[in-house]
Amino acid sequence: MSLSRQVTAGNVAFIWVYFWPKPRMHSIILRIRRSQNSNIITGVMMKDSLFDRNGFGRAELVLFLGSILLTLALAEGIARWQSLAPTIYQIQPGREKTSYTISDNPILGYELKRNYRDIRPDHWESFSRTNQHGLRDIDRSLDKAPGTTRVILLGDSVVLGIALSDISYTISRQLELMYGSEVEVLNFGLAGYNTLQEAELLRTKGIQFKPDIVVLLFTANDFHDKSGNIWAYSFNRPPGINSLFTSSDLFRWLALKFDWFHFRSELDPNYQQEWNHKAIGENNVDQGLKMLAELRDKHGFKLLIAAWPEFTDDGLIYPEELKYQGDSEKLKVEVIAKEFAIPVVRLSEPLQQQMRSLEQEDPEAFKNGIRTGFTTDGMHPNPNGTKAAALALKNVLDQMLLKQDPGGGN
Repeated sequence: MSLSRQVTAGNVAFIWVYFWPKPRMHSIILRIRRSQNSNIITGVMMKDSLFDRNGFGRAELVLFLGSILLTLALAEGIARWQSLAPTIYQIQPGREKTSYTISDNPILGYELKRNYRDIRPDHWESFSRTNQHGLRDIDRSLDKAPGTTRVILLGDSVVLGIALSDISYTISRQLELMYGSEVEVLNFGLAGYNTLQEAELLRTKGIQFKPDIVVLLFTANDFHDKSGNIWAYSFNRPPGINSLFTSSDLFRWLALKFDWFHFRSELDPNYQQEWNHKAIGENNVDQGLKMLAELRDKHGFKLLIAAWPEFTDDGLIYPEELKYQGDSEKLKVEVIAKEFAIPVVRLSEPLQQQMRSLEQEDPEAFKNGIRTGFTTDGMHPNPNGTKAAALALKNVLDQMLLKQDPGGGN
């Protein structure tokens, strides 16, 4: 074993001994020579060792700690000499201007940062604010006021409010303002999330809010088992860790080798995605709806799935990928949800009704068609679209949840 690749226990031991008082050096060297396979810690902790025989005083403590620092310095020097760690210009710690951060939960993959603020958000990767719970929402307390009905709206970027410049334009906030103080509607939307991720978010974060009603806004994204969004988001780390990563080759090498503080995950997007994909597995919709049903049965909230349509200038449609192969008149989510006694409502009809009403109020605003008038891209609603969606959801909730049990809940 050569010094060019690794420092042996014996090498380190002799370096430590060299700095100890000379009268004691001979006995320590003899002890190490008798046990070549042991390291210096084993040597000094033996019954007839130096510390047991003469006591462990302040001077010995200083020398002991000094020897550890010397060993670390030597290891740092070898790491730099052998170029074990990549040079620092190859490391991309991640962008700070994003509302997202990598999650420690492999199913979630990523979450929103808590108490994030940005005075110049792009309303796509970065939003003006998140609350203390990591939601794009107003500040919320875990305890709800007496007599208040609490609704959690689960979903992806449609619920989150991609391209909406203010929280007040999101579907959840619009719906809450329509009800007034008697109903709270919490925004549990995350861009790119699928059904299993949404259910896991409810399990890990939403349940603590003790919801009375949970509505899952189901979109075409829900059938995507893999998310391509993870690569963009960075980790939160303790103070000083990023500086240590940039200044120490030894720490950088170990951090990348063993994924300390998620540095390897951040450097290698494929590694991070595979970590998330492995946790999600396949058939995430089946897994997610099963989890939602179990949470409903355990915690007693009412559960509803609202199927979100695609907006075209010819009307609202459900794309082929959402339709059930055995019967094109059914949606795949309707068939799966039936197994878990979860009611599903298609939002296309109530949305269409509300959109016609808004068009009658201001025909000029919608002269370019449904797609342009109510969405930014045929899927994500603009402020007109979120208003129509909130009105449609209110109508559904009034009929199916707030006034009567839908049959799938408790």
